[in-house]
Amino acid sequence: RQLAELIEQAKKSDSAEIVPVNPQNHYALSHAQKRLWILEQVEQGAAAYNIPRAWLVEGPLNISAFQKAFQTVVDRHESLRTGFIVVDGEPQQQIHQQMTFRIETLDLSQQTDAEAQAKEYARQEAATPFDLSQVPLLRVKLLKLPTHQVLLLNMHHIISDAGSLDVLAKEVLMLYSAYLDGKDNPLPPLKIQYKDFSAWQNTLLASEKIKAHQDYWLHKLAGDLPVLDLPSDYTRPTLKTFNGQTQRFELTENITNRLNQLSSTRDVSLFMVLVALVKVLLYRYTMQKEIIVGTPMTGRSHVDLENQMGFYVNMLALRDTLQPTDSFAQLLEQVKQTCTEAYVHQIYPFDKLVEELALERDMSRAALFDVMVVQHTQEEQDVAGVLNQADLRIADFDFANQTSKFD
Repeated sequence: RQLAELIEQAKKSDSAEIVPVNPQNHYALSHAQKRLWILEQVEQGAAAYNIPRAWLVEGPLNISAFQKAFQTVVDRHESLRTGFIVVDGEPQQQIHQQMTFRIETLDLSQQTDAEAQAKEYARQEAATPFDLSQVPLLRVKLLKLPTHQVLLLNMHHIISDAGSLDVLAKEVLMLYSAYLDGKDNPLPPLKIQYKDFSAWQNTLLASEKIKAHQDYWLHKLAGDLPVLDLPSDYTRPTLKTFNGQTQRFELTENITNRLNQLSSTRDVSLFMVLVALVKVLLYRYTMQKEIIVGTPMTGRSHVDLENQMGFYVNMLALRDTLQPTDSFAQLLEQVKQTCTEAYVHQIYPFDKLVEELALERDMSRAALFDVMVVQHTQEEQDVAGVLNQADLRIADFDFANQTSKFD
């Protein structure tokens, strides 16, 4: 309750209305977009900032209605019609007023190894980079298999984030259902677009309102910052390769219940318990007392940013010092304070903070932290779940996505 009140106060203090900017040939980038654009120039040809997803679709999919639904979403959100150009040495957003969007289809229904081919196709799609100057920075492909279909979606992070995928899925569902029934677009018009958020954010960062947030982060991350030195079998590459794998496992019901009981007893969130556990684990492996882990926030605390598509997510750097003589309860209390303060000051852009800290650039590591902790509820994680209507059964389609942004 206390945490909710603090976050609500932070929202109110930064709730100046976001207003549409006047039409121009091109527009300023948000702070996060600019940093990602710069990283793309350094790491040309990398697919590390792709956001790929794949779903298995069973049932009678009406391709015409599905295509129309995606076209409507592209027409609705300027982010999906945005490319990036350089004007007087500065990257700018260039929005295409109209754009025809096509879902690519591939028929594998006559292939005996169609499932294996689909997984390889998904892996290749995820590893295919985007050219930021070319629109759209969105690809959707439909693979037809003997008994079902596989839907592949890939967007570049500079126009999207995990929250945007939720918006996309829900809007496509609503539109698809409406078009199947011969109805018109049921979605209300958007008040603003991403370019308006960029202008609002840039104005906020130039104002005195941001100073308290800036002061907090510069103080929290002052001094020599720890570099996590995990033991490994091989020498760390000079340059990040973004090569990675996914390891899945499940906690038992007993352990899950005990974790929930611990969080309730100690008046902390389950996420705080998990962060504390991860930090203990990292300490055990490295014997380093000072540890920073990162976590993403949706970046949509402003009321006008609901139902928006774009690059809103903001990273928080959670820094704590572990004392070997402390109990886990004491560490948990420290982590609770760190997380709570970070939530209150979450509006300050991580990318601007990295610039202001003037970190020595290490091309073999991410900035500030190498380990990220993310917690999703089942409702947030299962984007496909919102699509289980119109006689369609949709589930995640697992494939070997061999990319990782962090250690």
